[in-house]
This record gives sequence, C-alpha cells and structure tokens, in this order.
Amino acid sequence: KFVAVLAATALAASPNLIVNGGFEDHALDACGNRKWCHITDPTFAAIAPWKVTSANKKFEIDKKVWSPNSDKPYTISQTIATVPGKHYVFKVALNQNRCQADGKKLSVDITGQETHNFTHNKSPGPFTSDWHQLKFQFVATSAESVVSLSDAGPSNLSCGPVVDDVEVREIPKCAAK
Repeated sequence: KFVAVLAATALAASPNLIVNGGFEDHALDACGNRKWCHITDPTFAAIAPWKVTSANKKFEIDKKVWSPNSDKPYTISQTIATVPGKHYVFKVALNQNRCQADGKKLSVDITGQETHNFTHNKSPGPFTSDWHQLKFQFVATSAESVVSLSDAGPSNLSCGPVVDDVEVREIPKCAAK
C-alpha cells in the first residue's frame, strides 16, 4: 500500500506535458459571447499550441472543450518533449455532441505508438453528461512526441466526439508497469 501511495503521489506531482489540454487558455476570445463557435482557420490561436493538422479545418470550440465537426476527418496535434525509454501516461475526458447517431469515436496517435481508438455511446436522456475518463501508458521512442487527436467517425455525421482535460505525464520508475 505504501508503494502505491508513493507512486500515485509522484505521478500527480509530475507536470502535464500538454499545454492547454482543457482548451480554456485562449490567445483571444474565440467565440465572443456565444457558447459554441465554428473555427475554420488552421492558424487560429484559440487552441494554441494545438495545431489543426488535417486537411479539413472546421471544428467547434466552446471555450472549454474541443469537438471536430465530424462529417470529415479532423485532427489536432501538439508536439511535446519526451525522453526515449521513459514511461508516460496519456489521459483524456471523452464525451459526445448530443446530435445524431450514437457511437462517436476518437483516435489518439502518439509518435512511435500504436493508435488507440475510443468510442463514446450516449447515456440515457437528452441532457445527461456522461464523460468517460480514458487513459493508456506508453514508452517514448524519441525526444519529441506528437500527440494527435482525430475524429474517427462515423463519417456521415455533422457532430462528433467532445474532448477535454488532455494530459501526458511522466510515470515515475517505481510506478511504471
């Protein structure tokens, strides 16, 4: 028990390598007084240092979360400093826009790792908030890792997953699997 407490404390103490993982730090007020707004400019500073890296540039932001407009594949990416051979944990909160079909999918790619795909299914009721806390561990393969979040479908929808609280933290040696 004592080792587990130490490992959890050390993990919590390691800094989040993702900047603006909650999409709340805006270089400017992207949406004015509106709750949601559509962004189509790939150089738009509202989600910096995230960059829109897909050919399709349209996404939504509500000052707190990021949501691709999922009738096409959309991707945002951020480059972080990592140490080859060190263990890290990736975490994300996943929900979905309440419109259209169930089963919105998020794809997570990190340099040198296998792609992780997550599906969110609606909870009962039109106004329930059903955030899924998802995580996986990985070992860095280079000094820089690109973290990419993509809408993974279904492709015929106009609203997709909703993402918040993105984190990558180093796992202390004693806590790594």
